Amino acid sequence: MAFFLTYAWLIPLLPLLGCALITIVAPIRNNKVASGWLTIGLMLLATVLAIGLLVATAQGLALRDGQLTTLEAVAHGEGESHGSFSFPEPNVVQRFVWAPVGSDSFEMGIYVDGAVAAMLAMVTIASTCIHLFSLGYMATNARQSRFFSFISLFTAAMLLMTMADNLLLFFMAWEVMGLCSYLLIGFLFERPQAYRAAVKAFITTRIGDVMLLLGLVYLWTQAGSLSFGTAEGQIFNPEFLARIGSEVGMFGLSHATGIALLIFGGTVGKSAQFPLHVWLPDAMEGPTPVSALIHAATMVAAGVFLVARTIRSLGPMMVRPWPW
Repeated sequence: MAFFLTYAWLIPLLPLLGCALITIVAPIRNNKVASGWLTIGLMLLATVLAIGLLVATAQGLALRDGQLTTLEAVAHGEGESHGSFSFPEPNVVQRFVWAPVGSDSFEMGIYVDGAVAAMLAMVTIASTCIHLFSLGYMATNARQSRFFSFISLFTAAMLLMTMADNLLLFFMAWEVMGLCSYLLIGFLFERPQAYRAAVKAFITTRIGDVMLLLGLVYLWTQAGSLSFGTAEGQIFNPEFLARIGSEVGMFGLSHATGIALLIFGGTVGKSAQFPLHVWLPDAMEGPTPVSALIHAATMVAAGVFLVARTIRSLGPMMVRPWPW
């Protein structure tokens, strides 16, 4: 089981490799059968890794300093908490220094706990089935190889978003998903209604994404970090959550309320909720596998996952009464 924990980072890398090979290697790009089976094979490998990771996390296994241990040993039987709200220990955290930030540095990496492992298994299994269905559905389309590169890139972004150890990397993958949504909805661009639907979806979801970005900036100004975790300086730190829940920000709202509402605005756009739901009916102009991958299985679920990932922590701190 240590293998699945150690190499969890391969899960988003495998579909990304499929997209890169189709885009760069001309013989693969020009062979519809080869490009299809290449992406399917890589997705099968990613699915095996995701299922193995899910089993390892279900068994309570964890990876610390390259050594296999258990969550009980790491947390001494209980995670950190604030009041009645608990913050479970992650099974895997792997980070590297990405960019300097003043006298400090910004790190990027993966953060895997039980919720992440379950989401990874769901996304990889659903996406593998959709890849298989696309092999026959898109067989008569001259741009089948391009289609497989797009859905592979979308899947890689969704998996990276799920595993991201901080909200900046989360947002970067979130935006790649938005780009792929535009490309896939408008894939049959010969039809005017298809490219119009792609533009409509892109612009509408950007409204929610601007709100999400503002929420991340607001959170950064309060925490000085966007990293998941309960340590000092991380956004799940109980003392930090208690502070932003009690301090008043703009419009008489607590900082936690303002941050949570802005982040929730991003989920409204991505999950096609009122009033940013108008892009979803038109988006069905994309090929059927696109509807299955984006609108039923993964992208709409991304908004729900963002709520589960962040507002589950910020929400309990939204305790200050509204001024009116």
